[in-house]
Amino acid sequence: MTEKICNLIVIKKILKGTKYIYISAMLLLLISICSPVVSYIYKILVDEMSRKSFSYSRMLVIVLVYLLVQIIVEIIENIQNHIQMLGELNLKDNVAHQVNEKLGKIKIDLFEDVEKYNLIERISNKLIDEIINTMDIFFVIASPIISIFTSAIILFSVEWYFPFVLIISNIPYFFILLSQNKKYYSQYKSINTLDRYLKYWIDALLNRKYAKDIRVFNLVEYLEKKIKKLQCEIFNIEYLFDKKKNILNILVSIVRNLSVGVCLGLVFYLIEIDENVTMGTFVLVYSIVHEIVNSLSVTISQLAEIENLSLYLNDWKKFMKLEEECDNIFPEDNNVEQKMRICFNNVTFSYPGQNKDTIHDLNLKIDYGEKVAIVGKNGSGKSTLINLLLGFYKVKEGKILVGGKDVCICKPEEYKQYLSCMFQDYIKFQLSIKENIFLDNEKIEYTNLNEIVDFIKDLPNGLETVLGQLDKDGEELSGGQWQKIAFARACVKSKAEIFIFDEPTANMDCVSEKRVINFLFRNLEEKTLIFTTHNLELCKFCDRIIVMDNGEIVENDSFCNLMEKKGTYYDMYRSQTIL
Repeated sequence: MTEKICNLIVIKKILKGTKYIYISAMLLLLISICSPVVSYIYKILVDEMSRKSFSYSRMLVIVLVYLLVQIIVEIIENIQNHIQMLGELNLKDNVAHQVNEKLGKIKIDLFEDVEKYNLIERISNKLIDEIINTMDIFFVIASPIISIFTSAIILFSVEWYFPFVLIISNIPYFFILLSQNKKYYSQYKSINTLDRYLKYWIDALLNRKYAKDIRVFNLVEYLEKKIKKLQCEIFNIEYLFDKKKNILNILVSIVRNLSVGVCLGLVFYLIEIDENVTMGTFVLVYSIVHEIVNSLSVTISQLAEIENLSLYLNDWKKFMKLEEECDNIFPEDNNVEQKMRICFNNVTFSYPGQNKDTIHDLNLKIDYGEKVAIVGKNGSGKSTLINLLLGFYKVKEGKILVGGKDVCICKPEEYKQYLSCMFQDYIKFQLSIKENIFLDNEKIEYTNLNEIVDFIKDLPNGLETVLGQLDKDGEELSGGQWQKIAFARACVKSKAEIFIFDEPTANMDCVSEKRVINFLFRNLEEKTLIFTTHNLELCKFCDRIIVMDNGEIVENDSFCNLMEKKGTYYDMYRSQTIL
């Protein structure tokens, strides 16, 4: 009982602001009341026509009433369909907004947890549609119930036991549907991971980014085998479920149709022995019996779906309870140097599900305005260090302080407004260059963009040029050009005081690299700049170089001092320059 009350509270939150759904439900109730009335008027019409002598004026009145009621019902049905469409759109927007809002607050490290990631993926890919469909049913169900009630009253007037025969014959159908829905939900969870792998391999085969590799290494047959194997596994699971479902549905259908046959056979018998039972009665019973059977079928399937909703609401409740990033406000401080000072104090971190520490007992201080390069071999912990500074993950031990405030307990939007980052795997929006750089903040004014995005002058529409292949007139850029756009996007963030660049010039030519670095050190001279890079020449421009190995800082000094020490950095630099 407590769970059902909790589910009702959840449903109320989901339905908040969805007024069209309620209007649609009221119109469906009106239609369900009118439908049996139409059948009864039709019965009167048939009885009148069956008489040896009938009044044409009475016939005309009955026909006009029948047509009028039928027209009214059809008008209401069309209005209801339109309002239902608006209601579904309204509900979908409402649910999607709640999901997207939650996704924006979930701690990033939860995406590393397989079970929680599966839950997030179910919510994103399936649950929105399932909740919308079931919530739609929740309101529609009143219509067939009222239709059954009004039809049963009419049928009761013919023979009292007719409604009971029809209702009892449909009870097995209800329990079968309940069982099927639970099995379907269980089946969906079991194929969730398989389906993700399938989508991955299909994307690998069809994605144009991989087309060259696929042809060079002749991977089509290899990928097809992967896809075929997963498709067979998913098909086998779904086939067994559908086979059992279809057998049970056939048995239920036989029982239901036998009950209809019993009712109609009894009406034929009554016509023979009772003069008061007319052909109009048979037409009425035929119409009402099918109305009841259809309404029962709809009602039972909807009741089963509503019961099934509790399974999906459990996922919804788990999703809404996922841990969010902290809400503590980042402190306002007029002393920017103090506010933006970075301190890593004895920080240890390991990714979820891994026993080995990626960062171990790390200590580091970066003053405001410093230009720092972080270098090291692959897997040394450079990118992890940046992710921790950005507040994406919670440290296992120690603290990361910015301006004396622990970043793990700061409100994300308050803290991150002071940071800007260009990631190595930056996003490429299929939008205009202007939208790619400024996103939704068109108020930003930046006059020196041409120094970075120097290829704009060669494009037909300049900043308004649409990129990618979604648009028929879209321009395709090189890797270096896309990187310049990502670079510009990071630089124009208005409130940022700390700028982080992860391999910022990896795809650029020597001339572009020099121009971009000069731009940075000239235009962001007072800001804190942090680079992670394998380009050791870039480190010459920095105040300090931090050398990492196996999650620890092994060297931390200026370029000149490190070269004099002839330690790890010296060896790395020599190896790169000799090559």
